Amino acid sequence: MRALTIGELEAESGTSRSTIYYYVRAGLLPPAQKSSPTRALYTDDHVELLDEIRRLKHQGLDIRAIREQLQSRVTAASQNGEDLVARQGEETRRAILTLAGREFSRNGYRQTRIADIIAELGITPQALYGFFPTKRDLFAASYREGLNASMSAIEPRLKGEDDPAVHVLWRMVGDYSLRALNPDLLYLSREAAYDDPETTRELRAAHEHVLTGPQRDLARLRRGPDDPPIADELLSYALYGAFQTMRLRASWDDRFARRDVMWTNVLLNLAVLALYDGSVDVAALKAKYTDLIDELAALEPPERYDLETPLPLREGSE
Repeated sequence: MRALTIGELEAESGTSRSTIYYYVRAGLLPPAQKSSPTRALYTDDHVELLDEIRRLKHQGLDIRAIREQLQSRVTAASQNGEDLVARQGEETRRAILTLAGREFSRNGYRQTRIADIIAELGITPQALYGFFPTKRDLFAASYREGLNASMSAIEPRLKGEDDPAVHVLWRMVGDYSLRALNPDLLYLSREAAYDDPETTRELRAAHEHVLTGPQRDLARLRRGPDDPPIADELLSYALYGAFQTMRLRASWDDRFARRDVMWTNVLLNLAVLALYDGSVDVAALKAKYTDLIDELAALEPPERYDLETPLPLREGSE
């Protein structure tokens, strides 16, 4: 069910607004839903009823007869509890994201102008900034939409597939496809990740969403809840970050092709799987390095680096 302004209802139905207002007063149309003291919203029911009114008038029926014919439909439409204001808000938000995604993909981040998006959609600046306070917020939301679209295309292919390497490969295909649309995506998503928390909420949600599949894959490989003693979430981020860094390196010149990146990432993932299937003695590694990791993790960063004053190291580590 669409939410239509009076202007949109006029254009679609071919009926003037003065006539529409008259039909509402006469009981031939349900009342509009007020979105503000000076603005109201209509629905597809109004369009269909206006078409029916026109047909009945052509048959020679007067207003009273038409009202009797349409009474049940008008009553049903009047009792529709749908929040048209919320629906129109969501439709506006979707339209902004669709156009913004196209503009970011076509022009890049820096050359995309918010004013152009506002003008093309025919909305007010307040309407856009009510959803996306800054250009970076709009980009982050567009980035999330792109990730969701990529996942919706790739994840169905992985149902029933048990080979973890196949999962990794198809997810790389989805990532490559998304990045091909906009080379700014990777750079800006990383840059924004170190910006203020409010700006990065969409990016964080996007990464949490896109990494649910890899985390689920890792959890399925566990022999026990604490075997190995690794956080699946943290490891999935590590693998994702490694792939993104490899992609970045390959973009600098022609030394490494996409095939090289995909092979390296698959082998890296398979090596990690060895931690889960028991091929690697994680307990022995943990016993060997726990003390050193605990010591180094507790070190406070120096206020400045002085080449004449070495970092504090424990005895025997030189």
